[in-house]
Amino acid sequence: MSLYNDRWRLNLIGRNLTKEYTIANSSTRALSGLGSRTGSTIPGGHGDAYATVSRGREIILVLSYKYN
Repeated sequence: MSLYNDRWRLNLIGRNLTKEYTIANSSTRALSGLGSRTGSTIPGGHGDAYATVSRGREIILVLSYKYN
């Protein structure tokens, strides 16, 4: 959404307005788990999992002034 005249501009930007989180990427760290806790026979057990989560809701207001 944008409002403007010759010198002023006002923008309202919304991203991820439903506030849904998604996993951008994920992996496991080798040799970080304990076999006694995970029941694994693999040395070091199952690795700990980690992930990068997408950003949450963002509402941005931009006000600009143009010099002539």
